[in-house]
Amino acid sequence: MLKLEECFKKVIIYFNEEHMFICPHQPVLNEAGEFLNFLDDGPVLELERNITIEELQNAIFETLKKSNLYILSQRPKRLGIERHLKVRSYKAATKDKSLISLGYSPDESIEYRIIAYRKENSLVYLKEKELLIKQEDAMQNNQLAKTVIEFMELLRNK
Repeated sequence: MLKLEECFKKVIIYFNEEHMFICPHQPVLNEAGEFLNFLDDGPVLELERNITIEELQNAIFETLKKSNLYILSQRPKRLGIERHLKVRSYKAATKDKSLISLGYSPDESIEYRIIAYRKENSLVYLKEKELLIKQEDAMQNNQLAKTVIEFMELLRNK
């Protein structure tokens, strides 16, 4: 049986020119109890793009704490970002947004995996860049948030 405390912790950051939406993810299991995926479910944190690096770093860690709180037995009718934006589809929710995935495995040597995805079409994102940051490096001088901002700039210039 899947143990929540052993699951990869993940957030997705959707963003456009004005806002960021940080979404916690929960694991989804099939009827046999096998892991299927992580899905965006739970309270979405909406932020202005002009926040400080410290505020972004804190927001990322607060949202990571809201990941893996429960197990989903099926895909929700609407994902967290769809409910937050009060739209009926993923296509509408992500219409003008780029995406960054950020997460870690809760083992002894925590490394944060940050992935920038470029939007290919209305429903598909393709991996543009990936970086692993050790926990101690991520904490130093808000490096995790600085990397997220760097990835946002990379995607903006594509």
